[in-house]
Amino acid sequence: MERIFEFCGRPDVFRDNPVFATFQGRTKHIDQLYELLAQFSLERSTEEWVQLLQDLDVPHARLNRLEDLQDDPQLKASGLFQRQEHPHAGPYYAVRSPMKFSKTPMSIRRHPPCSANIPQNFVPSCEPGEAAE
Repeated sequence: MERIFEFCGRPDVFRDNPVFATFQGRTKHIDQLYELLAQFSLERSTEEWVQLLQDLDVPHARLNRLEDLQDDPQLKASGLFQRQEHPHAGPYYAVRSPMKFSKTPMSIRRHPPCSANIPQNFVPSCEPGEAAE
């Protein structure tokens, strides 16, 4: 834990605070510890944090933003997203079925409905009330 605070450029916060001196103290004041880490986390990039946590052998996982999902190497390798063509709204990406059958391959038989209630940035515009075939 001390190395994380060193990485943040604030070893004094951890070293000089008696509530963080023992495991029991850190456990008792975990909310305060998390609050400090949340503040410090904004000062470094995700890549820097991932590298530090790997170097320290700390279990971790990257939390992707929605717009980053299609660039995730694991999701690309698994072919999770499939580009589809909606007959009225144009191209979109769908999540591939997690099941694979050798004799009956999965396919998208129906596209999502067009709806005036869906935000424009989520599905390209369709006429209100128009349904997909």
